[in-house]
Amino acid sequence: MKDLARAVGGGIAVGIANVIPGVSGGTMMAIMNIFDRTMNAISDVTKKENDHRRKDILFLLEVVLGAGIGILGFSFLLEKLFAVIPMPTVFWFVGLVALSVPVFLKSQMKDVKFHATAFIIGAAIVAALTVAKVIWFPEEAPQIDPVTGAEIKIAYDLPAFSIGNSLLLTLAGTVSGFAMLLPGISGSLVLMILGLYEFVWFNYVNNAKLLFKEFSLDTVIKFIPAGFFAIGIVLGIVLSAKFTAFAMKKNARFTLSALLGLVSASAVSIIFVNMQKMTADVWMIVGSVVAFAIGGAIVWLLGKVTAD
Repeated sequence: MKDLARAVGGGIAVGIANVIPGVSGGTMMAIMNIFDRTMNAISDVTKKENDHRRKDILFLLEVVLGAGIGILGFSFLLEKLFAVIPMPTVFWFVGLVALSVPVFLKSQMKDVKFHATAFIIGAAIVAALTVAKVIWFPEEAPQIDPVTGAEIKIAYDLPAFSIGNSLLLTLAGTVSGFAMLLPGISGSLVLMILGLYEFVWFNYVNNAKLLFKEFSLDTVIKFIPAGFFAIGIVLGIVLSAKFTAFAMKKNARFTLSALLGLVSASAVSIIFVNMQKMTADVWMIVGSVVAFAIGGAIVWLLGKVTAD
């Protein structure tokens, strides 16, 4: 039961993380202490000889179930939190990520010597992605109705099916899926840099309700590219797991130090990526400090609960 709760809970954390630009699903897996188990299961499940294939598949299904719950069940809640208390919400995630560094050190690197060059390379990758997002894809200010003063909501219609969209989303899903499991790198952030975040989330994910409200053959056909995106994500995740397993086998010290650099830099990256969501009044600052502490406390508790 404890393993089931850890797998589903870790999946939920991954799902929530991949909704928010700058927050890494891989970091959440490290916090929940399922990073190694997930990477090994993905890598081993495709091997010809695998005595524990059934256990690996069951574990991965539990993680995927949790991720689905995280994405579908919490995306609306997070959207509301960002609308009402954006700065504390950002710093809650910062607290989660920042306090995960000592957890990562304790769980992953207790017997591994630190490699400074690898750490710098990992941090530099996150820094480069962050700078690219901030400079090339700044968040646009909301449009305000001059008469009512209310924010104008942009309607995103479900695009018509096309082979071009299907191929584009397969590639985007592969790149995003590869990044999704690496600690410190956000799949949503990669989609933003590719210029596809709004196209994927607003046109397809936010319109998923149409499959139930206005079910028809035409609607199903329009959602086919979203299926290719899902296939791309699975392909990217498998490639990411294979790459990580290969890197760990070749040089565990370098790989773990680079992953530590990714995680450490992502705590700062979250702030810069979401900078325009923040308003620095006194209560927001106080709330952010409290939220940061709560995030850190959650990591500490999870470290206790999920410890082997």
